[in-house]
This record gives sequence, C-alpha cells and structure tokens, in this order.
Amino acid sequence: MVISIAGVPFEVRVPASFEGIALRVFGAYRSDEAPLFMVTPGDDPGYAEYLRELIPWIGDAELCLDQIMHNAAAGLLDYDCLLLHAAVVAVDGRAYAFSAPSGTGKSTHVSLWKRHFGDRAVIVNGDKPFLRRLDDGWRACASPWAGKEGWQTRVDVPLGGLCFIERGDRNAIRPLTKREVTDRIVSQIDPARDVSRVERQLSLIDRLMAEVPCYLLACNVSDEAARLSYKTLSGREDWDDEGQA
Repeated sequence: MVISIAGVPFEVRVPASFEGIALRVFGAYRSDEAPLFMVTPGDDPGYAEYLRELIPWIGDAELCLDQIMHNAAAGLLDYDCLLLHAAVVAVDGRAYAFSAPSGTGKSTHVSLWKRHFGDRAVIVNGDKPFLRRLDDGWRACASPWAGKEGWQTRVDVPLGGLCFIERGDRNAIRPLTKREVTDRIVSQIDPARDVSRVERQLSLIDRLMAEVPCYLLACNVSDEAARLSYKTLSGREDWDDEGQA
C-alpha cells in the first residue's frame, strides 16, 4: 500500500501474514499519490537483531511495525523529516512538542493542555511524530506510531517550540543551551545506522536547534505546570482567561 506521512508518499510492503495488521495501523494514512520510495521490514536486517536483543519478548507483529517505522524514518530523512520520541499538542493551529524518556509524563502533560483548551487543542501525536523542515519553517506531523494511547490526528501543524520534560518538585522552565539540546535530542530520536543517514540526521538536528526554541521543563503533574509551559512556549497569557478547566 502507499501511505503519506508528513506530506511524503511512500510504499509499504509487508509479508502476507501481516497485511491485515498493516491495513489497520496504516489505513488512515493511505494515499493515491505516486510513492517516492519503498520500505519493507527487511530493509535493515541488523535493526531486527538489535530489537530482539533489546526486547527479547517482542512479538513478530510489533517487530514488523517497528522495522517499518525505522526504515520509513531513514527514507524520510531525504525529505527533511526527523522522527522524535515526543508528544505533540497543537493549540490554535500551532504545535508544541514535549519529549522525555518513557514514563516521565509527557503524555500526561499534553493531556492537561487538551483538558484545559478543549476543542482549541489537538493532540497531533502521542509518541512518535515527524518534524519536517519546509521552506516556511518546521512542522509537526502525525504518524501511525502513536504509543499506547493511540493519540494521533492526521494533520501537519507549524511547530512553535520543543520542550524536554523532567520530573521536579517545583515547576520551572528555562531555555536550553545547544549542548543540552543536542544531548537530549540524540537520546530521543530513532538513530540512523548508515553513515550518510547519520550525517543527514545530525544536519537536521542542527537546523532544528537553530530555528526552533528549545526549553527544559522541570515539573510535577499539575495545571500549574501546563500553564507555565503554555505561557513560555506560546508567548501568550490567555491560559487563565480562556481556559476551560
């Protein structure tokens, strides 16, 4: 089947035994456009070995989907797309990405935004969005790899900021230095394995750091933390005035 992610159509081929699963997972992203490249689970055999060593209990279907994700991310690098482990919420047509190791609370944080803003907020993706650099700036794009909650909305939205989350007793936010951003992004991307792909990935990271405001948020699970991140990333003061919570 041909699917389109971040505005880039490509063909996905899977073994016959996984066609039903692929249709369910990728169906909302199907496209009639001519594909620009093709991916299969077997494009990078070493990645499957790596996953099985990392997660010995991984099932065959999950392994197939993760391989497709990894290989699609490699192909999409040629179109200035970067796969990031993050949750992305958009308010009034502008997106904000929250990245952190699993279990830190990024999904909980974006859910606070959604609860507060209601219909003004859209969760673009809950786990593995693509960030794409276009002529008019960076955009946050949905993908079918949306985490256990399955949060995804097939939209591409201008990216207004990137925020890394860590747990804290007090809520505080500050801009990150380039070195701090680099260390955090590298730990939250799907790492390319081919040398030329690694160079492309690092080049995109450099552009992202230079062009998108990046912050570190130390926070607890509270509306206060969400209010602080919204006001800082958006530069707006309307959380209290127009919020619904």
